[in-house]
Amino acid sequence: MERAAQKFECDVIALGHTANDNLETMLLNLVRGAGPRGLSGIPVQRPWGVNHKDTKAQRAGGRFVRPLIDIERGQIEHHLRARGIEWVEDESNADPKYRRNLLRREVVPVLAGLSEAAVANARRAAQLLAEEGQFLDGLAEAAARDVATLSPGRVRIDILKFKNYNNILKRRILKRALPELDSQAVEGVLEFCNRDTGGRLTLTRGVRAHRHRGMIEFERSKEILDNG
Repeated sequence: MERAAQKFECDVIALGHTANDNLETMLLNLVRGAGPRGLSGIPVQRPWGVNHKDTKAQRAGGRFVRPLIDIERGQIEHHLRARGIEWVEDESNADPKYRRNLLRREVVPVLAGLSEAAVANARRAAQLLAEEGQFLDGLAEAAARDVATLSPGRVRIDILKFKNYNNILKRRILKRALPELDSQAVEGVLEFCNRDTGGRLTLTRGVRAHRHRGMIEFERSKEILDNG
């Protein structure tokens, strides 16, 4: 879909994700050990080309939107059947070797058995998490300007200033400054900050960190810089 967005000149691409897809994504992210951002499920909209530096689509300011994200899959299917409208079902959706399909076939029905509103309730929880996440992101953006200095290939964080923030904002500061870090790497940096001695730390995806004169300096590998 992202390639299509870059190929055709348009502002918006609508995707067909439903509330059921959102619940499945939340469960997948839960078992992966995701934080609040992952547990907030599928975003209602996002810019396209965000992972592709300087693409035409990114410059155009287009976005993906999900107008069906608050509607359950069964409701959509009922609507289509009532009007005699056929739809195409991806054959891979029935293959249980894919974790999402296993959740869809085995886990979600159990949750629906516990509560008929399971899918809707999960969607509401996702919305609340997303709203709170947006608020915390605003705080983290201001905090990042206070503690972090960014330059090509390098990020420097003032340890003393960084320690003034609670762990919730610390994690988001790190993710803003170094979005390539996964949750395990972020926790490793937090532990690294609390050490009384210096040293070096090798993180995920070619990022290295070391302490120097009250600062933690992060360096990205050449490969990351080249891929931008």
